[in-house]
Amino acid sequence: MSEPVEIQDHLGRRLVLARAPSRVASLVPSITETIALMGEGARLVARTRFCVSPGSIARVPALGGTKNPDIEAIRALSPDLVLANREENRESDVLELARTLPVFVTDVRTIAQALAWREELAALLAGRAPDRSARERARPAPRRAGPRAAALVWRRPLVAVGEDTYAGDVLAAAGLSNVFPEPRYPRTTCDDLAARKPDLLVLPSEPHPWTDGEARELESELASRGSPVASVFVSGETLTWWGARTESAVAEIGSRLRAGAGKEAAP
Repeated sequence: MSEPVEIQDHLGRRLVLARAPSRVASLVPSITETIALMGEGARLVARTRFCVSPGSIARVPALGGTKNPDIEAIRALSPDLVLANREENRESDVLELARTLPVFVTDVRTIAQALAWREELAALLAGRAPDRSARERARPAPRRAGPRAAALVWRRPLVAVGEDTYAGDVLAAAGLSNVFPEPRYPRTTCDDLAARKPDLLVLPSEPHPWTDGEARELESELASRGSPVASVFVSGETLTWWGARTESAVAEIGSRLRAGAGKEAAP
């Protein structure tokens, strides 16, 4: 790259790449994984402690978490580019890093946007302005009249996957009808959940690692309220990590759902 390139991130923020970035700090586990699996792992100079896949990135310094990155340690490494996410990272951390470093903030809410991001990321690593057209044309998967489902990402309080989320789009593409049409991640209660009458509870392994005992307890609570339901455990990474996993996510989640749908609901 002979001249600096001005680009816009997913939030419309402008930043300048002085050169093709050879030193990248990633604050997002799915982005870290995608960079490594693209064969570009040598560019990574910093990650979060939640960036654990693939195993080859263990050599990269883990500087804090997604919500509490070690900002001074990241600055000391002088990355050419910091990659963050609107949902994963705190705005205050992004703004502080952006005072001295180029920070590209992603905002991926559909499968189509995730697939477009792969091309955007390749352009960024090459020092080019990403083509925004595929992202701008991206639309969520159509809603279906399939099994009614509630995907729960937290236990106390209960928090569900709503619409306008990548996970919600994966579930829709896998053939489920989300009982939570609200945007983003609405809180719920057992009474509210029972009133929505889901057929399935989709319980991912992260951010809350659901246990079999917790699932049985929740099934019992809903059954006592007249809403028998079956639980299906899925990989949290497959459900929420957009990027390298996106192309196989719908098939993997669909397989787990088909297996779980055959189980009897709690009496």
